[in-house]
Amino acid sequence: NLARRTPRRQRSKPVRLHINRSAIVLWQAGTKNATIANNIFFDNGSDENGSNAGSVFALTDGGGHLLRNNVYSTPELAATLADFTEENNVAADPGFASAATGDYHLTQGSPAVGAGAPGNTPLRDLENRWRDRDRADAGALHYCP
Repeated sequence: NLARRTPRRQRSKPVRLHINRSAIVLWQAGTKNATIANNIFFDNGSDENGSNAGSVFALTDGGGHLLRNNVYSTPELAATLADFTEENNVAADPGFASAATGDYHLTQGSPAVGAGAPGNTPLRDLENRWRDRDRADAGALHYCP
């Protein structure tokens, strides 16, 4: 029975979607108090009018959601809905090594380095490297100099 299972922390994945309106969407009826933390929102496409699409949407009743310690590649990608509170988010180029070639490693000086909320990150990054527990980076790949 899925309802009895304890939720597991999911591992992050860098995903670059080239379709309109790619985002995190909360649509389960009554979803409340979701925390979306330590992500990098980058190149999320545009809506049908050619405007930048947002990164996080809530399509149901609920509320009390928190967007915390995320990096948005442009300010327009941030959520602007009343259901969300934002804390410690940054709007800046995330400083990937080469997004054009799919290299999403963080570079020195990236605003994502140290931008995460400690305690909200998986112990290992997407490449199975141990994360520095004293410094939380936003995104799926931990910065390694």
